[in-house]
Amino acid sequence: QNLYFWEAPQEYLGQNLYTYGNALKYIVRYVIVRGDTSGVYTYEPDVILEGGPDSSRYGFRWHKRPEDSDEDEFNSTIILPLREQNWFRVDDNGREIPDSQPSRQDFALLLNDLKRLLIRAKYHTDQVSGGLYQTDLEKASNSSASIKKAVGTEQCECPPGYAGLSCEYCEPGYRRVNNVLVNGVCEKCNCNNHAESCDPYTGVCSECLHNTTGPTCGECKPGFYGDATRGREDDCKPCACPLLISSNNFSPTCRLESSAKYGYICLECPEGYTGERCELCANGYFGNPLIPGGFCAPCDCGPNANTTVEGYCDRLTGQCKYCLENFGGWKCDECLPDHWGNAAIGDCKTCNCDLQGSISSQCNPTTGQCECKPNYTGVRCDHCAPGYGNIELGCVPCNCNTTGSMDQFCDEVTGQCHCKPGVFGQHCDKCLEGHFGFSNNGCEWCNCNKLGSEGPDCDEFT
Repeated sequence: QNLYFWEAPQEYLGQNLYTYGNALKYIVRYVIVRGDTSGVYTYEPDVILEGGPDSSRYGFRWHKRPEDSDEDEFNSTIILPLREQNWFRVDDNGREIPDSQPSRQDFALLLNDLKRLLIRAKYHTDQVSGGLYQTDLEKASNSSASIKKAVGTEQCECPPGYAGLSCEYCEPGYRRVNNVLVNGVCEKCNCNNHAESCDPYTGVCSECLHNTTGPTCGECKPGFYGDATRGREDDCKPCACPLLISSNNFSPTCRLESSAKYGYICLECPEGYTGERCELCANGYFGNPLIPGGFCAPCDCGPNANTTVEGYCDRLTGQCKYCLENFGGWKCDECLPDHWGNAAIGDCKTCNCDLQGSISSQCNPTTGQCECKPNYTGVRCDHCAPGYGNIELGCVPCNCNTTGSMDQFCDEVTGQCHCKPGVFGQHCDKCLEGHFGFSNNGCEWCNCNKLGSEGPDCDEFT
């Protein structure tokens, strides 16, 4: 004769220790063939529980065979006590093993890990239908809304480290060594008070809290610093490198450092940042990481800055402070005063304006032409203008005599006019000694006879 059972779904299984001392309730209904038949009631377990560490099976028989009844339909509410009394072990075929009532411990262990719950579906060899309704597995709970008390459920006084109505759990921060329940030990986890549980075999902390990490939660997570072994919630504080806001937190890691100004140093400042907390811009960068939104940007000093000098650009403003010779400006992109040229191509030269002939030392920044005083000329204003001479006297007018001079120009250094033949003087305004007849043709030679004349001179007019 085949056996048939209803099998409970998953929500009835698992940890059911708190059902001990309570009851399994359900309504069963079945119908057998009407009339005089040769069928009989079967004598099998009405409920089978399977579970515990060794997957034991225990059965219970509530069914009283109504051998004398002429009823062909059965409908009843069944209440089974969940205690070890009247339960028996069953074999792999679902048959009772004689004299096999479980101990209290065995039955409790089975309920603590219930793997299967089977309720008998066929009770008679001529049964034609059957039904199961309103199955209820009573369980003790402090949060239950029922007014009924679970008087059969024990509540033990547990030693430190143990919890649960039957001390079957370990308190948070403890582990059940090797997961041994019976005669097992709850040992305090070495997690520095930063985890609620640890692996029962290795002792490795399962989920570190308070920004800690490591097998014993004895280290701070990346991005935090401190001494996690002190066992306090605030052991690990967030790294501020240099601020806590994401826009100004430039290092993902930091380390406790007692000698540091703020007690820690940031370990991974990106390029362009320096300082214990990445709070400064490195050489060649500028900005202010200490203000929200502030960052370090490369200095824009071009090729005319002396980048070999530490701090060649201001770390806060970006102003280029050490330009190469002849260069200046905020970015070393200009020629210095008194210089001219094209800074963009690195070509700046001194003006070298002549101080006597120039109005100032500054020249045209593009051409290099100095601004000359009146009567001076030249790029550097170091020559007298045409019609002027004697540079030491300030380039005075030549004032060349129009009769005795070949033109109106004079020597720029001496101021001497260009005289016609026989003409003499700074301004070419008289005849040389031994000459006469000052005219547009110059002066003629006296040609006095040496024997008959008192000297070489003659009358300058005749």
